[in-house]
Amino acid sequence: MTITLPLSQFERKLAGLYSADIIPNGKVRGLFMHGGKNYVITGLFWSDGLQVAKATEAVPLKQWPGTVCSYHDKQIVTDEDRLRFYEGVKVKCKGEVFVLSGQRIEFGPDRSKPATALPTQMRLF
Repeated sequence: MTITLPLSQFERKLAGLYSADIIPNGKVRGLFMHGGKNYVITGLFWSDGLQVAKATEAVPLKQWPGTVCSYHDKQIVTDEDRLRFYEGVKVKCKGEVFVLSGQRIEFGPDRSKPATALPTQMRLF
């Protein structure tokens, strides 16, 4: 399932939140909120601009009903393990503790409307 976001905000908002490289350290760069849920960006796919941002939900630790583990405790044995790799992984964001749900979701740019151009500074010399 891909959720579309306004093209003018898509790349600017999500690219800086990519966190798969620091999740092994128990941290994330930031959370992206959509539909009342927090998401951690775990994958970015580029082709002439950002095309898809893969994410997994980040649930506050107090609300997580399952088992919690670290990234390094995870093992991939089956394809299902690969698909839900982040499930139960504990991470911190700005001092708050979250658990990744393992539920994957994708965000993509809404290309039905032209992007509004960002203002540019003219060069004189």
